[in-house]
Amino acid sequence: MPDPLTIARLQGLNNFLEVIYNQPRRLSDILHNQHFTDDEITILKQEHLNACLTTFIAGLQAILEEMEDQRLKGIMTCRYGLDNGQRMIFQDIGHIYGVSRERIRQLHNKAVRKLRNPRKKERLERLASRRAGL
Repeated sequence: MPDPLTIARLQGLNNFLEVIYNQPRRLSDILHNQHFTDDEITILKQEHLNACLTTFIAGLQAILEEMEDQRLKGIMTCRYGLDNGQRMIFQDIGHIYGVSRERIRQLHNKAVRKLRNPRKKERLERLASRRAGL
């Protein structure tokens, strides 16, 4: 059974994917799209989930790094708890960056628009298949 931090990070990642895809979406859905079998996904969840999450999130953060405004990476990481499993609200993120909750919401929406680009989504899909290691 995965530890609580791994579960929190997975929930944050799944929430992140739902926002980016603008529909219910989970890491397992991406793996299915990359032709992983149900058995392979079960093994991944039971034995390799933390390692898979760590590498997938590192690749995701590399995609975020490419954005011209580096705050966007931090905002998305904090909002979805990608690093520590602790999801934050816009107001708390605003305190970190010294701006209003509304400005954080605007920057979050900007990052989402950029990540909804079909090329970025395609990279996310490829990232899942390459990083899962099954």
